[in-house]
Amino acid sequence: MRKWGFKKKFCVYASIFLATFLLIVGCIYTVSENFLANKNKFTFYVPDGAPALACAKLLSEDDKNDGIEYTVVSANGIESHVTSWHESRNADFCVLPLTDASLLLNDGKDYQMLSVLTHGNFFLISETQETTYTNENLTDLVGKKIGFVQLGKLPGLIFRSVLEQAGIEYSICSDLSSCQDDVVNLINIQATSAVKGIGYDLFVMPEPQVSAKIENAGFYEVGNVQDLYGGGYAQAVLVAKRSVIERGVDVVESILTKLRTNSQFLTEKAPTDILSTIQIHLKKGVTSVFTQTNLTAQTVSRCGVYFIDGETAKREVIATIERIQSVDEKAVKTFSENFFI
Repeated sequence: MRKWGFKKKFCVYASIFLATFLLIVGCIYTVSENFLANKNKFTFYVPDGAPALACAKLLSEDDKNDGIEYTVVSANGIESHVTSWHESRNADFCVLPLTDASLLLNDGKDYQMLSVLTHGNFFLISETQETTYTNENLTDLVGKKIGFVQLGKLPGLIFRSVLEQAGIEYSICSDLSSCQDDVVNLINIQATSAVKGIGYDLFVMPEPQVSAKIENAGFYEVGNVQDLYGGGYAQAVLVAKRSVIERGVDVVESILTKLRTNSQFLTEKAPTDILSTIQIHLKKGVTSVFTQTNLTAQTVSRCGVYFIDGETAKREVIATIERIQSVDEKAVKTFSENFFI
């Protein structure tokens, strides 16, 4: 009986050991399999709006087997895709406003810049077309009450730099009641607040909202922020993880090759096709700022979309950062050499 009991216990222990061993082997196999499967998979995040237009060719030629997952997300919160504490959750490729890139990735430790994709899409609109504002008559803005979309972000900083270089004083006001007659009054607003008859002399806002206001709400374009700046400014940049750049030369070059011909793609494709390719890649729950009504060929042409590779754009990016720092030195940080390829 003792011998039989010993054999019985041995069989039980052996069965447990074998089951445990097989479980461990299975786990190792699964982890290895997943690692190998994910080794050549990359994530690419781009904010809706002009940056999405800048990536339209990439999105349209998305091959489910190419190892790249493209996602169009809301412009609000795009920085969260490069700031996760868990490195593996951060985007392999991400399109960011220049200001966000400078504040979060300026040391070049984790990400490097591959290119500049957009160069500004902000315009001045008014209820009347009595005056068109250029660098020759900017002083006419003194005393005006301007509702500015994204006043605290890159477009607002750029506009403030224009005023400062022209030697024109301005005030950032909390509301219309705090405006003054001897300065340019800037008030941060939402695009939906730009309506007639509420006390503003001008609004500064981006495409496609500008075209919608002109077409549907009776506003007139009376100025171009990009022209006031001097021909456009580095607005949205494409960055990639250093680790991806180091091991994914082929995928990086494939992406850049398509981006280089994106402008031609935008001129050749119908707006409805461009809209469709953006919508297909929208993150669940996100609604694009573009619609079948407001995405026209004219709107596309006014979004400042053109590609400049990272090496060529380096000087432009540095100059833009320096100009912003002259307005607010805390709004951006200087890029280290490591940020540039």
